[in-house]
Amino acid sequence: MGKRSLDYNYAKDLDFSDTVGKNLLEIFEGVKTNRQEREERWQSHYRAWSVDATESDKGYDGMANLSVPQIRKEVETMSRRIYKGMFPDDYLKAETDDLAYEDLVNVNTQVLRHYLDRVMNVKSFALPWVKQGVLYGSSPARSFWHKESNNMFFNKREPVVADDGTIQFRKKVSNEEVTIYDAPKLRAEDLFNVFVYPHNA
Repeated sequence: MGKRSLDYNYAKDLDFSDTVGKNLLEIFEGVKTNRQEREERWQSHYRAWSVDATESDKGYDGMANLSVPQIRKEVETMSRRIYKGMFPDDYLKAETDDLAYEDLVNVNTQVLRHYLDRVMNVKSFALPWVKQGVLYGSSPARSFWHKESNNMFFNKREPVVADDGTIQFRKKVSNEEVTIYDAPKLRAEDLFNVFVYPHNA
């Protein structure tokens, strides 16, 4: 087989695509098999947290059917503790060895804090992510670039040359596309809708 170009389309190579498809299918079947046992365990954790235990979840034999929401309380308490540990009052702090740059360091720190707290809303993302990790022992997250825009009406002042040669400003209603958000974004993914390979990654 000769040397192939960099833009060679392997999807059109039937031998290559069949081999890759067969190997991927075996991997997917293994992931699905391993996933079933893990999802059953996660479901039992969720039922215990939501105080919605079934007969199979009961760890005793007796006539009493008691539901004590202690697990829910512990999950909420532990999640809050981890969250507060991640974001103390000065969770983003910088220091400099040169006092001449102290003001610049403080300004840059505040700018970055504003970006993380007000633009990306890292704190709002963190709590459900932490809670899912406490409850299930695993918590996937996704980082991606997000851009959001909207059409808005504006009153703009446009310069107009009058008959006498002077420049005057007149109001004009303009409908323009305005960028509302154009930055990285974080999202806590639902563990039951995310597949990871290998399953213990």
